[in-house]
This record gives sequence, C-alpha cells and structure tokens, in this order.
Amino acid sequence: AASVNGVGPRYFETVGTRLLAGRTFTERDNADSTRVFVINRTLAKNLFGTASPLGQRLSFLGGGTPQWGEIVGVVNDVVSVVPLWWRRDVGTFLACGACAVFAFYFLPTRAHERYLFPAFALLLPFAALRARLLVPYIALGLAFFVTLYFVFAQYQLVSPAAAIDATLFSRLGQQGLAALMTGTAALIAWRLARGEAVLTPSDPARIGPLPALDAAATPLRERLRLPAGLLPGHRPTRRDLVIALLVAIAVLGTRGYRLDHPRDMYFDEVYHARTAYELLAQREVYEWTHPHLAKELMALGILVFGGDRVAGREDVSKVDPIVALAVTNDGTRVYALAGGRVALRDRAGRELAEVDVGREPVRGVAVDGGHAYAATDRELVEIDLGTRSVTTRTMLQIQGVVTAIAAGGGRVVVATDRAAQITGVGPPVIVRTPVAALALRADGLSVYLVDPQGVTHVVNTSDGTERTSYPASGPVRAIAHALSADRLFLARSDIPSLEVIELEGGKRETVPLANSRTGAIAQPASALAVVPRTQFLYALAGDRLVAVETHGTSPYASLAVTGERLAVDGSADELLVGDATGATRVATGRQALSWRVPGVVAGATLAFFIVLLARRLFASPLAPIIAGLLVVIDGSMFAQARIGMNDVYVACFLIAGWYFVVAAHAPRRSFDPRLLRRPWRLRSRGPDGSVGQSPPS
Repeated sequence: AASVNGVGPRYFETVGTRLLAGRTFTERDNADSTRVFVINRTLAKNLFGTASPLGQRLSFLGGGTPQWGEIVGVVNDVVSVVPLWWRRDVGTFLACGACAVFAFYFLPTRAHERYLFPAFALLLPFAALRARLLVPYIALGLAFFVTLYFVFAQYQLVSPAAAIDATLFSRLGQQGLAALMTGTAALIAWRLARGEAVLTPSDPARIGPLPALDAAATPLRERLRLPAGLLPGHRPTRRDLVIALLVAIAVLGTRGYRLDHPRDMYFDEVYHARTAYELLAQREVYEWTHPHLAKELMALGILVFGGDRVAGREDVSKVDPIVALAVTNDGTRVYALAGGRVALRDRAGRELAEVDVGREPVRGVAVDGGHAYAATDRELVEIDLGTRSVTTRTMLQIQGVVTAIAAGGGRVVVATDRAAQITGVGPPVIVRTPVAALALRADGLSVYLVDPQGVTHVVNTSDGTERTSYPASGPVRAIAHALSADRLFLARSDIPSLEVIELEGGKRETVPLANSRTGAIAQPASALAVVPRTQFLYALAGDRLVAVETHGTSPYASLAVTGERLAVDGSADELLVGDATGATRVATGRQALSWRVPGVVAGATLAFFIVLLARRLFASPLAPIIAGLLVVIDGSMFAQARIGMNDVYVACFLIAGWYFVVAAHAPRRSFDPRLLRRPWRLRSRGPDGSVGQSPPS
C-alpha cells in the first residue's frame, strides 16, 4: 500500500529528491485549488508500467471517502532504493540473520549440521571487530567442528582415538557438547541484543592509525576503483535476454535427458516426492520440516505427467480359459490354460510355443530368470524358456490345494491350504503352516506367508525357520512386498483397504483404497503387484486398478480395468491385468518423470535469472555468458535440478528475488523520465547532434 503525505512547496528540493518528470508543488497548490499528486518512481512503475503517469487521476481514502486528484510530477525514490551497504543498520541485519540461523538449528525441528554454517559467515564481522564476541564465536566454532567430526565417525569416514570415543563421543560427552553449543549461541545472541550488533571496533587502538597518504599519490578512490568490467552493469538488452533464454533451453535439455531414470525414488525423493503423493491422497503428511511449495509443484507435475494409462490389449486363447499368468523380465508372457497347457508369447503378442505340462489342472505359474514353473496339486513342472520345453517334474511333498506360487533368487515356493514347500537350494524345505497368500522377497531370502486367520509369518527360505510373525487384523486375500520401502501390503478380503506393516519396527496401519483421487472403491482387493523398477504397488479391486505409492502408502489414482489377476513386465514397467482370454496392458513407468519435471523447469528458470543477474551486476558483456556456461556445466546444479527435492525451488526464488531487488535499487545511476514510456526506443543526442543509444540505467 502507498502512503500519502501533505507537503509544501520546495519540499523535494529541501530533502534532495530529484524531479524526474513533470513538476513539484508550488505556491498555487493549496486547499482551494485542484488536488494534485507527486509520486515516486516505484509507484509510477507499479501503477502505469511504461506509460506516462502525468495527467493520470489518482485517489486515496480521506475521511472515509475517495479523494481524487491529478498526478503532476514524478520524483526519485527517497528510501526504498538505498542499498543495504548504505544503511546504518547493516549490523542489525547481520545479527538478526545469525539469530534466525540459531533458532533454525537449535529449536526442536530437524537438527542438521548444514543449517549452522550461515551463522559463522554472518557473525564473522562481529568476531573480528567486537572483543566480547570473539571468544564465544571461537568456542562455538570449535564445538561445531567436534560435532562434524562425530558425524564423520558415525558414518565410519574417520576413526577417532579410543580416548575421544570414550569421552567426547560418549552419551555424557554429547550432552556436554550440546550444552556448550547452546550456551555459546545464547551468549552471542544476548550480547548482540545488548549492543554488540555494530560494525565498529570495540577497541580502536588495536587497529591503529591509518597510514598517511602521499598527497602526490593517486587518490584513494582512484586506487581502489574496480576494473571496468566489474563495475555495476545495466538492465538486460535483447542480446542478454536471448543468451538467458538459450541457457535456460540448454538446462532443460541437459537436465531433462533420461529424466525418468532411475524409475524409483532416491536420496531425498523418499521425503519430498512421497509427500507430494500424500498430498494428492489426502494422507497425513510424513515430513513437515522442509517448505511445501516444492512438494505442491511435484504434486502438480504428477497430475499433469504421471497418469498411468491403458496401453493395449493382448488376446491369447478363445478356447481354453486362462487360469494363471506370469511375465519374465524380458517380457515373455507365460499363460497357464485350463487344458493343462502353458502358452508362451513375446511382448509383441507373437506366439512362441505351447507346452503340455500334463492332465492335472495348473493352479499357478511363476518365473525366475530363464525358467517358468507351473504348479499343480501334485507336482511342480519346470519349463526352460530357451528351449521352450519341460525340463523337470518334481512331486510335491505337501498335501492340499495349491493356493499360491512364487519364484525368485533361485528359489521356488509352492503353498497349499495345508503347508508350503521351498525348493531350489538343497533338499525341499517344508513349512507346516496353512497358506492363504504369499509373497517372496526379491532376493529370495525370505518368504512372507499369510495363514487363513490373517497372521503373517516371516520365514527363512534356506531352512524354513520362522523369524517373526505379525498378528492378524482381519482376513487377507493377497500380499506383496515393496523392497525399497521395506513394507508388506496385505489386501483385506472383508473391506476395501490395505493392511500395511513396516518390517523395520513393526509399525502397522490400515489404509482405505478409496479417496477423492481414486474414487469410490466398493470391493476388496483380490490381487496385488509391485513394479520392480518404480516400486509402486497396484491393487486390483473389482473393476478398478488402484495405484499406490509405497513409501507413504498413498493411493493416488485408479483405472477402469477388467480382470482377475496381475503380472508385471519388469523391464517395460508395464502391468498386465489378466482375464479368461488375455490381458490388458497398463503403462506405469512415468511417475519418476512426473515429479522431476517441475524441478527441471525450476532449474531452467534459475539459470535464466542468473544470467540476467550477472548482466545487472557487471558491466562486462562477457559476464552473463560466463555465468550461463558455468550454470550449464555445474555438476551440483545439474544434480539438484534432476532430483525431486526442494533445494532448486528455493534457489530459483532466491535468485529471482535478488534480481528484482538489484533491478529496483539503483540510486547511483541517473534516471531519465522518458524511461517510463518507451525505454527500448530511447536515444540521446551528443554535443555534435549525433543520435546514439541512451546510457543504460
């Protein structure tokens, strides 16, 4: 909001404010005359842009009613364009910044070593000038160094001496370090508040007198003058805008190449991208420490670019119905047909072979490497996918109806309603637990068996011993394991919800599949599958396929499909929803791209403003070019723009903000009122009458 003040004639001349356009107040401007306004340059730009404000009408609320008048003049800004280094309270700015850093580091938010680094830079001028701040500054720095050394020791990057480990790094030593750092920070803040936040030496005698200058020598101002190329620059020209745009395009191209790899979350994406999905699913947000704008933008990217979609349809059999389905990592489809045959198809749908496995009905199929396994109630049939023929038949040593089969890591697990049999390493291992559903860990070392009551048993596949178990919350129809999140997902058979168990710590919760994003889900899930490269879970609930982000268990989308079973084409990141005659292909691999695209756009915007800021800061025309090249090749900026985390967004807004601060605060350069009209056409005449480009402002 603009403030209005009534002043008399020659006010602006008295305070030294220069007239830019029109006129100032005169003796004829009084209470009986037409009301007139003189506004400053900033208000003129904000209200009228490049148009002239002279003659425009303006109003303000006086006595509750609008008071209209005419703008007759434009003057230079009085206070708002004074740079920070001209202000008398620079010390206060530095002190407030240091105290804000202390608050962010010491208050119980998320303590991280990097958060304290800015305080040492902000406090360094005080430590050099103020004797009462030097000792606590050094003490805080030494204690902080010890904490960093402790962190390196914890991550086994250094090996501290036994004495240090037993004293400083003991529990009591850590508490002592925390008390020392907190106390010194509090002492620094207290002394800053009590008068030490000034940039003058506390003991001028320590500095001594300045050396006398030779009168015949070059004046000090001349000797300290910067090279011409490092003098303040000017507003960007069309050439500079083209350079900035080309740099931004180069950033988009280099950062956007293979942006969807890796397909799963890595580094801090497990916090930020996870939160984006939680926001979409209206889940309780896991991570509140970092600013949420980045996560909201990632959520927008997911909505725009991340939609799973039906990619096609595969028809396999019109005679014998399909009873089971599995897919190898290279895309080979293994369909078990009701007539005791197994049909092999490639990813393009071409028929490879049909293998007769016997008269017994096939209950399930699984794949591992170049082998497929078909389970009947009596035997396990192994098929070599290279020769496309049966290689071995193994009689099952367990009784009952086969309920599930899984293969991986060289192991095959067949489960019935009475027991489970594990083969592949040594003699078969028998687990005497009735099984309603099972999931095999990707490395094959553990199998998760769910009994008919809903109890989950974690079993070692090498010897069949039970490591632990999780009590039932209700009946379970299907189970899946997400390796990246290290969580078990159990599909309840009585309600349309997932039971989620964190294997590290045992925490569990029940998550409904229905929300505002997935819509109404009336039926419980009958099948679960995790896409290996993305680590996203898919639940088949009636005629809806629900997509779930596994780190936060966030159901965020659903598709209309028809089928009874799920299989995953790993290298294509496709899900197959199988029915009696074939399968529907669902493309699932665009999630990583979707949450990273906004970061790349932010990185390109950041690069654009860095080039323009270099133009504003430096007179040399090479400055924006050098800045642009450094941005394109800088490894840190490359990584930050490609990772779904908040740093690149913060940097983008910081640099953009500083660009506009520098653009607005230019008191040392003159201002021509004609710049309010058409600055790109402004020309100046020299003493000889020649016309040239006006000097930059």
